[in-house]
Parts: sequence; structure tokens; C-alpha cells
Amino acid sequence: MKCLPALACAFVLGGSSGMPAQEPEMLRVYLATDALMPIVANRVNPYYPTPAPATPFSGDIDVETVIGTTGAVIHVRATSPGSGREAFRDEALDAARKWYFRPALLGAGKPLPVLVVLRMTFRAARDKVPAEASARLMPAPRLPPKADLPAVVYQSVPPGGGLVLIRSVKPQYTSQAKERSVQGAVTLNILVMPDGTVGDATVAKSLDRQYGLDDQAILAARYWLFQPAIVDGRPVAFRTTLELEFRMQGDYSDLSATTGSTDVAFRAGR
Repeated sequence: MKCLPALACAFVLGGSSGMPAQEPEMLRVYLATDALMPIVANRVNPYYPTPAPATPFSGDIDVETVIGTTGAVIHVRATSPGSGREAFRDEALDAARKWYFRPALLGAGKPLPVLVVLRMTFRAARDKVPAEASARLMPAPRLPPKADLPAVVYQSVPPGGGLVLIRSVKPQYTSQAKERSVQGAVTLNILVMPDGTVGDATVAKSLDRQYGLDDQAILAARYWLFQPAIVDGRPVAFRTTLELEFRMQGDYSDLSATTGSTDVAFRAGR
């Protein structure tokens, strides 16, 4: 990983500072699309917690699920169902970890790690209908909602308190940009929340507003995930920059002929 010129690195890869080694496939994840979707081989529905919690819950918990090149689930992260509903989140995560897939393939048959959403739906008991839970596979939403701006946002942290990268997601070429061989880098200002998610991303240096590469960079960045910055022993919101580079050649250059994606190099700074 390279830093932006004249800027200090704002995050490090897992494996530094005593962190466990990073799963390599987590650093080259693609968002699943209709053209790049895994096929379910083993589906597991969550259980409605028993005994039922004091506050019944009916609703959805979306689990961001990374499927590796073997078809196994290598990472899960659930949307928060709210305070007091942790048992439902735990059931959703436990079920998601047990799914298995035939991996997403390039046209030439090369598997790729992809991020999908497993929507776990819970229905509380009503009248004579017992509580139930179900699950379904979905492509990742087009764009996660923006997070509320925290009261305090840091732009620098003490040594050793920087972000640690957990998951990076590669942006995809649009067909128009691919046809015109648009190449280069988009620089983004990103806000990393105390939970490690990217709460917002805006373009600081544009590459392509006309054919959609700026928007694709924002979409991918919103699905990056970090171990958050730490100040005084607590996770904090941190504002930094992220550079995503679009190139027509690379390890996955054949994506440009199948799904409209290419390999992406990244650099980050603050």
C-alpha cells in the first residue's frame, strides 16, 4: 500500500501492531451483481430466539457476507437491530456463517471473492401463529445510508491508534467508461465511524463524472471496513482520504469483458 504524496499513512493492513494476519481475499472483494453472483449450495435459516426476548421483534437484519473463492463464508457483519435485540443479531450471524455457495465466476471460470447481503427476517408470534425466521440472498444495496455526523471527528490520532483495514471493495467499471478506456484515480474524502464502517464518502479529486467512475468509487468505498481509530482507549470517528485507481490491465483485466470490472489499486492518506 502506498500513501498519497506528502501525506502520512492513515491506516495499516491487518497483521501490523500485533493484529492477526489479514485474510488476503478480504483485500480484493467485489460487490455481487446480477452478472457476478454466487449460487447457493447450502441455505440456513436463523432461529427465532428461544425463549423469546422480553421485547418481541419483527423485521429484517441484513448481514453483509463475503464469500471466498472456495464458496465458503469468510466474513459476516450484521446491521444493528437496535438495543435489546442483540440475540436476533447473533442468530442472524450464526445462520449466515453456515451458508455455502458455488463461488462467483468470471467468464473464464476464475472464482472471485464477492460481497452479498443475506437478509434475515424475523416474525414475532401473533394470535395463533408461532414466531418464525427466514433468509434470502440479495445483491449488495446500491448505496448504504449516510451515517449521522458524530459530535467529535478526528483528523489525526496518536501513534498506534490508526485505522486497520479489515475489508476493501473494488469499484467496477461502467460500460461507457470501459468503452472509452477511461483510466486514472479518484480521490475521496471518507468518514470512518467508531464502528469501522465508512459513514460518508465525497469526491475530492474527480476522474470521471460523465461515465460514472466517480460514483462507482463512492459506492465501493462505502463498503470498506476498518478496525476504527483509537483515542484514549476508545474507538473514534476519523476523517481521512482514500484513492481508488481504475486501470484496464491487471490480475482481473478479463473482468472488463464480462462484468465491467477491472483490477483496482488503492492508496490512502490523511
